[in-house]
Amino acid sequence: MEYGVQDAVSGGVSLVARKAVKAGIFLGVVGMVVAGGVYLAMPDDKPFTVYQYRQMCSKPRGFKQAAPRAAGGPRPILVYGQWPVPDSNPTKMDAAALKIWAPTDPSTVQLVACVDLVGQGDFVQRCDYQPDNSGMLGQPQANDRPFSYNLFKGRYAVTIYEALTGKLLTKTEVTGADFRPDVPDGSAAEPCSPHAIADSTGEYKKVGEPTIVDLRTVMDPYVLR
Repeated sequence: MEYGVQDAVSGGVSLVARKAVKAGIFLGVVGMVVAGGVYLAMPDDKPFTVYQYRQMCSKPRGFKQAAPRAAGGPRPILVYGQWPVPDSNPTKMDAAALKIWAPTDPSTVQLVACVDLVGQGDFVQRCDYQPDNSGMLGQPQANDRPFSYNLFKGRYAVTIYEALTGKLLTKTEVTGADFRPDVPDGSAAEPCSPHAIADSTGEYKKVGEPTIVDLRTVMDPYVLR
């Protein structure tokens, strides 16, 4: 962020600014004198973290803090978007795997992946519910009548970049058909959750999510080989 200090009458450097520059006062900002004014730039002293790699998903570019992409795997990857890596996931990861698939040291990151919902796929099933008037769900129901949810597969784009250069490596679409990520194989056995809250928007639909297996089908060749 920059701040300009300029004399509106003469168009030159103001008396206050001239005194500040002459005295060499340093107030935690970096000063630069240019024609017609004094511009003070705030220094960026915040440490770089892995979360800043998410900027790749909105504006792809290279990051000097990243590690070069190695000739062979494993190559640590930062994934943003739908990425079910928490311990609650049935496919658990040990400490060594987490350094590859969920790194915390930005200097080790070689790849960045973005997982984005891009559309609705095929209809899967309708789930019927009775209103919950017990308050067990912690939220009031939108109505006191039976309601239904329509389940649809989700369409997700998986885009992988080289972290150091911002180079696009692949963009692939995968299908999300997991409606109960908290239950191992829940979507295959019974995609309808036992409880639901009536949607106040009136849309009454749910889009499936990709599993970690779905996503790794795309990522493994770039991460492990």
